[in-house]
Amino acid sequence: MEIKSRDKHRIIVNFGEPVNSFEWMVVNDNVMGGISKGQVERTKQETMKFLGRLSLKNNGGFSSVRSQIPDFTLAGYDGLMLKIRGDDRYYSVLVTTLERGRTWQTKFKTSTKWQIVKVPFKKMQMSVMGWRPNVSPKITGNRIRAIGFIIADKNETPFTLEVDWIKAYID
Repeated sequence: MEIKSRDKHRIIVNFGEPVNSFEWMVVNDNVMGGISKGQVERTKQETMKFLGRLSLKNNGGFSSVRSQIPDFTLAGYDGLMLKIRGDDRYYSVLVTTLERGRTWQTKFKTSTKWQIVKVPFKKMQMSVMGWRPNVSPKITGNRIRAIGFIIADKNETPFTLEVDWIKAYID
């Protein structure tokens, strides 16, 4: 696929658009018996806010939010750029393919100030139901069908991650 020079930074999600064609779904540890709480909302400032509280009870301890993207949206791109701010905690951006139970993730630390985080696909590591294999295939943009965020830092205080936009980029 040939990408024109003006598309070296393609907006994938912009929460400031009047109609956002993406729906965000929360997936918490309750899928395996945990009781963590997470939710997602669109703010008056036209951003997405992912917030909640982790619980380590019942072997839990994660909360995530995800959105499907149209097939091949990221084909030909090298990674994602995120405009985010948070609560000085660690989160991971995640991407998924059609293979159930597998995600590719990269961890980043938030700041209470807006920041741009660059996530190269080649640095993302595969996770299978929370387990990281020693060797895993690399992810490429043409295989990605969903994007999202996850927090699993074993900290039971409330969390908040705010996202202004998500872009794809080419090096």
